[in-house]
Amino acid sequence: MSPLLTTTLAALALLSSVSLQVQAGPAFVGCVSELGSESVQPDFLGTAATPAACNTNCLNGEIAYQYSLYSEMTGDCLCSTTAVAPSYYVTGPSSTAECGNSDYLVSDLPTSFNFVQCYSNMVTDNNPGDQTSFQGCFDACRLEGSAMVLPGANGAFACRCNQANIIDLGNNENSYAVNCGPNAWFNYVHTAEAQASGLARRKLKERLDQLRLDSQTLCPTGLTPCNVQDYSDTYECIDTRNELESCGGCLHGVFQASSPSTVGVDCTAIPGVAFGAVTCMDSHCAAFSCKDGFEMAGNSCVPTY
Repeated sequence: MSPLLTTTLAALALLSSVSLQVQAGPAFVGCVSELGSESVQPDFLGTAATPAACNTNCLNGEIAYQYSLYSEMTGDCLCSTTAVAPSYYVTGPSSTAECGNSDYLVSDLPTSFNFVQCYSNMVTDNNPGDQTSFQGCFDACRLEGSAMVLPGANGAFACRCNQANIIDLGNNENSYAVNCGPNAWFNYVHTAEAQASGLARRKLKERLDQLRLDSQTLCPTGLTPCNVQDYSDTYECIDTRNELESCGGCLHGVFQASSPSTVGVDCTAIPGVAFGAVTCMDSHCAAFSCKDGFEMAGNSCVPTY
């Protein structure tokens, strides 16, 4: 049994044994107008009537999505495993969880924090340093009463935590509500129950979701984790659309696959093809020269007798 599967099963067993009732759900993390390769490439999961309905679509998806993106204008519901970069954040119409009609409202799905409002400043007692995503800050503040995140111009998310599970603006005249967006502090709180419990159930759930996410992101986008022959705990990342010896799928199956997958073809082993005269294009073998006694028939070689 693989280490990842063993850890997942252990997390499931612990999760089922914990009976704490911690109320939490997806949290608003801002507005984004552009969806490009440098930002995030989400999956389209149909349309939804509300951001909450889109969250449900993503949570019920076939993979463990980290974020939902909802368009008020079109109703499009997008789900992503990748965080939106700070440079793509735009300013919303208010200090609450809403975005312009032409923008996408982004929510972090597996978090125990609840969004409160955006402010210019607030009282904090812990600075865990810049993070690469909202979720990174939530993780850093997971045992605190509140968390604050600011999408910065430096390409990172500033992060602050506070022990209190309320947002304290202090007596500073520079602390006031602002429109959510770049360089605004997004403020989040835990319920008193969640903080007191140590978030046992939620932490296990987040861990399980992350394990699922890790199992689906073993390779960069466009590559498939393929089993290595005779090594059950090893995989290699392959572009099965163009790989000559694993064309159209993994030759020995997908690593840790939970369901049957398409078996690839070794194009170099096709009968009748001249040495070096075959390629893999768009998951299909294509020969362009044949051995003696064979002739071309489409992209294959067939006997002449």
